[in-house]
Amino acid sequence: LQTTVPHGLAAYIAREVCRALDYAHRKTDDQGRPLNIVHRDVNPANIFLSHEGEVKVGDFGLARARDNLEQSDAGIIKGKLSYLSPEQASGQPIDHRSDIFSFGVTLYEMACGRRPFVGENDVQVVMAIREARYLPPAQAREGFHPSLAAVIERCLAHDPAERYPTANHVREDLTRYLQQLPTSPGDRELADFINSLFAAERRSNSFLMKLTPLAHLPPPMAAVSRAGGLSEFEHSATPSPLELPLLPAPPAPQAAAPPRDRPRPPAATAAGTIGGPR
Repeated sequence: LQTTVPHGLAAYIAREVCRALDYAHRKTDDQGRPLNIVHRDVNPANIFLSHEGEVKVGDFGLARARDNLEQSDAGIIKGKLSYLSPEQASGQPIDHRSDIFSFGVTLYEMACGRRPFVGENDVQVVMAIREARYLPPAQAREGFHPSLAAVIERCLAHDPAERYPTANHVREDLTRYLQQLPTSPGDRELADFINSLFAAERRSNSFLMKLTPLAHLPPPMAAVSRAGGLSEFEHSATPSPLELPLLPAPPAPQAAAPPRDRPRPPAATAAGTIGGPR
């Protein structure tokens, strides 16, 4: 099923994603020292929506604490091509602000119905990312609210210092934008939107869906040197409208066996009465 997410719902989903990212970025160890976690792979395929209107961020498989990043990944970038930050695309050190850029790419795609960084081939896409060169949201889709466009553009700033300092700051601006709407959407409105799209799957007990990007995601990026040499990329899928497929339903639970220390009830007679003395 292909659809476009209304701006209000897109902002609500994005706000909840920021809540999850801020929690991860602020995570500390047992001594209260910041872990400086960076997700490194924020993209639509890692955002999950439930039929109850819940929003979750998954797949922290590429996440690393900052110290580990500096020690083991110098000159190596990991993540999905279209959602890399300029510093990732250049093989430079990154921090949590790289996640904010990737989040901005995801919000742009969800709100505009297209990706911000495009090109005839993968090298052109990477160069557009390195220069943060994209069509402004107001030109990509009509009726764009200035407040929402401003949030996206600040997230997509080329210089990390010009982006939001934390995901919580993004969340606050998205909240202010939602408060300007005639009706501010929440989990109920998101649940209604999802269930209206997937009523049949809801009846068959499918319970979770993920926000799929406009085109099939390429595999994780290979190495890119600090000097900027590009390795092989596989990202030739033709973009298509936003898709929101459902994940398979969980297996049905098995019936529990009766406790061993309790006698089984006597069998019913043909007339339907319980046998044995009363």
